[in-house]
Amino acid sequence: MGKNIVSMLKESYPGLKIQKTLGEGAFSEAYLFKDNSGLKKVLKLTNASAAMQSAEAESSFRMTKERIGGEWLALLDYSPEVVRTEKALCFDHNEKRFMLMEKAAVKNLYHNPEKREGKVYTLVGTISDYMEGSKELGDKIGKAPPMKLDEIRFIAKQILQGVQSIHEKGGKGRTLAHRDLKPANILIEDQNRIKIIDFGFARVENWSKLQRRPSFVGSDNFMAPEIVRAEFYDEKVDAYSIGATLYQMATKKVLKDRSQIATSRIDESLKDLVLNLTSQNSRERLFPKEALKHPFFTA
Repeated sequence: MGKNIVSMLKESYPGLKIQKTLGEGAFSEAYLFKDNSGLKKVLKLTNASAAMQSAEAESSFRMTKERIGGEWLALLDYSPEVVRTEKALCFDHNEKRFMLMEKAAVKNLYHNPEKREGKVYTLVGTISDYMEGSKELGDKIGKAPPMKLDEIRFIAKQILQGVQSIHEKGGKGRTLAHRDLKPANILIEDQNRIKIIDFGFARVENWSKLQRRPSFVGSDNFMAPEIVRAEFYDEKVDAYSIGATLYQMATKKVLKDRSQIATSRIDESLKDLVLNLTSQNSRERLFPKEALKHPFFTA
């Protein structure tokens, strides 16, 4: 953690003391700390050094008038099933300084692109709520006994509600897609309440008017086939990832081939839901709002 970032953080959190490291990934590392009121918070620092080489560098960390994506999008308001991120740590290329940007300011810039005119910010981290006693859904799947059907239903409903709220925050004529949904990016606590995390690959687009092929993103075994085939895609890539996640919850197996679903010994209603979410043709997949009306939830 650079001295400039620590100095900037201590201006807002005078007694800042990192309690422990929560985890490290390829592009970020997370720490637990307490704010001035004693509440536990998560400080996530992103490896944005390459993005800061020049103001013109293409990066998912960059906010300009023309673009905003990645973890910047975590600061919008979502349903309770999505982690609440309250501040962005960023570098102001005009002022040549690090700064903490409040959630309200990020939302204002997001919804009013004209206010980003001439401004360039690079995200270097975020501050978000801490979910006490939580662990990755993947850990629960791997270490706990097979999930009961009611447990899967309860968790699945939350995931779909959270993703629905993400998709609806794109704004007029645009849809926001998470693009990296998987058990490792879903936190779960003892009462099976969940939080969707990690907006590193998130993107907002008018997908119907997309003129160029989107980048290859996501995680193996949870990545929609149209991404693997390097084809144009839309927000329904998230539906596929949810289906693959539900399959793993029900079977403790990774979905490598869709034929696995048909031959699996899982509840027929759940099987039908997973098949609908993982269709090879994205047009045939259910949107989260539609999936929540599936007989698996209404029976």
